[in-house]
Amino acid sequence: MLLSATALGFGLLTSNISSAAVINSTWDGDAIGNGSWNDASLWSPDGVPNNDGTDAFNVTVPSHPVNPQPNGPTLNTNDFTIDNLTVGRDAFVAGSFGNDLTVTGTTQLNPPVVSGFNGEIRAIDNIFTLGTLTNYNPATRQFGNGQLNVSAAVMATIQFHGADIVTNNGGIILSGPNARILNQDTGSSGLVNLAVNNGRLIFSNGANFTTAGDFTNNNPFQIQNFIPGTPSTTFTVSGALTNFNPATGTLSGGFFQVLESNGSAATLRFAGADIRRLENTTVQVIGANARITDLAGNDALRNLSSVTGSLTLGGTRTITPATGQLQVNGTFTIAGSSSVNVQGGYGQTGGQFSVGNGSTFATAGETFYDSTQLLLNGTSISPLTTNVSAPGTVVIRTGFVSGNGSLNAGISSIASTFSPGFSPGHIVVNGPASFDSGSTFIMELGGITPATEFDLISQTGPMSLTLGGSTLNVSFINGFQNAITGADSFAIITSANPIAGTFGNAASGSRLVTSDGLGSFLVTYGAGSATPDRVVLSGFQAVPEPGAWALALGGAGVLLLFRRRLRRGRR
Repeated sequence: MLLSATALGFGLLTSNISSAAVINSTWDGDAIGNGSWNDASLWSPDGVPNNDGTDAFNVTVPSHPVNPQPNGPTLNTNDFTIDNLTVGRDAFVAGSFGNDLTVTGTTQLNPPVVSGFNGEIRAIDNIFTLGTLTNYNPATRQFGNGQLNVSAAVMATIQFHGADIVTNNGGIILSGPNARILNQDTGSSGLVNLAVNNGRLIFSNGANFTTAGDFTNNNPFQIQNFIPGTPSTTFTVSGALTNFNPATGTLSGGFFQVLESNGSAATLRFAGADIRRLENTTVQVIGANARITDLAGNDALRNLSSVTGSLTLGGTRTITPATGQLQVNGTFTIAGSSSVNVQGGYGQTGGQFSVGNGSTFATAGETFYDSTQLLLNGTSISPLTTNVSAPGTVVIRTGFVSGNGSLNAGISSIASTFSPGFSPGHIVVNGPASFDSGSTFIMELGGITPATEFDLISQTGPMSLTLGGSTLNVSFINGFQNAITGADSFAIITSANPIAGTFGNAASGSRLVTSDGLGSFLVTYGAGSATPDRVVLSGFQAVPEPGAWALALGGAGVLLLFRRRLRRGRR
């Protein structure tokens, strides 16, 4: 008698055998799009992606549907292995403290569609083994449309097959001496031949790097030190920095940023660094120990003479222009708590000149600003901590001066506007001040305290302040028109000597209507007035509300009609 397989029990055995499944797992995230990789409830379908010999996982981390900020899971318990990984725009996968991820197949980092952040791998003291990274082209050795972020307090690594990046078109961030991008096949550095940056490139907190040869920067490139206790960071170009023309001393193109705030040096070094011209580029060197130097350590900006583009300086800097004058056509910013000394003249045409709180800017020669916005970013609390100094007269032509600070020089204003503070504020001129008929004062009233509640311009020194037919513009802020009384007075311009000249629109003793049309003030100043060394606004008279005017006119009409009828009755 033959027995069936079922009768022999093979059917029961077969029913317990299941083939391996490939599971497509999608990160759901919590309310803000973040959470632990090991939280099964944050995946769809529920379950932690981790190849176990039975199931294999293809993992997708998409943009969070609600919160468009960077989102994704963090490996904070155990090591994980998956088949394939896709990280969408504005999304990331992060690791931490020895919890590693291995991708046996491919990893794809998608770029942002319109704006936002590249799909990102964040290694934080762990190892990411990415397998075949589709964002890397081994034929052209270009990386793009993604971001590799490696941060190591101890040791952190991102590695993938064939890694040998020559051109960066995406984002590469290394932080810490032991932050590494490696070739998964050989264990060698994946950045050893890095030569071109077209994306975002950051070396920080001790992540020193030396190129194998020439280097070209076409986009944001940062050397920075922020974390207390971390060592200095130096990026050295062993060949030529192709952005720099040593024959003309011109640095052009790209965005160079060297930042320091932790006491350790941040340095960009390249051969022959003697930059005399910045052309169509952005350069920021901020911090007491932030530097761009030649290979001998000499300051690369020591002889700077021309800037077209944007320059920001912080710390203590001395510039001796090779041409005798530093000429700026663009944006020049002195970062807060800094001192910049130009051993020569200074001239700026167009753009913006900004001096941060606690900073000083001094020149040793002729100084002028033409069609330039001057921002004095000091405090409105005496003593003022923002200073611009020059040995003689600073000429300001068709410019706009605002903020809080001191101009330690004579001022000659030609068709320029002075507007203290950022509503309100205080500008001090330590020297003679002359304004022509094209100049304008914009003064705002928000209370009865000078400098902190209403705008103030103060002039000191042996010479006087000359109004020269300039225009006075007064308006209210912060609803003060509802609190002012007729007894309030405001000394909006003060001088060490009697004020000379007159406003073109407000002679002393006349009334000035506010530019917002809310009322008028009696204006007094200059010789023969009760306030010769001050421009004082007093005797405020409000303009009646439209409703009040209508009532007054209506009442007058009724009275006139009554009088006419009375006269007719008398006849």
